[in-house]
Amino acid sequence: MMLLLWLSPLAASIVSSYLGPSRKILLGASMAIPAAILAAIFNFVDQFLGKAVDLPGLQGGMILFVVTLIYSGILSGIGGFIGSFLSRKSAP
Repeated sequence: MMLLLWLSPLAASIVSSYLGPSRKILLGASMAIPAAILAAIFNFVDQFLGKAVDLPGLQGGMILFVVTLIYSGILSGIGGFIGSFLSRKSAP
């Protein structure tokens, strides 16, 4: 399940850049933003529900957001290039 969570920005960026009409790489790379926001929100919700989280509080949520944004940005950039390449290769 964790592998799916951490690789979902890559999959989302490949699909969005493959299906996007223009600016494919930028569209694919933009998938990093929702991934980082969702990670911070889920961290906050888990903490609010009383579960133990590694990075508690507002500062911990911001740290998680930044780390996830960087990680997802790298994966989404790679996925954007892959999706753009695949869409050019399959175009008639």
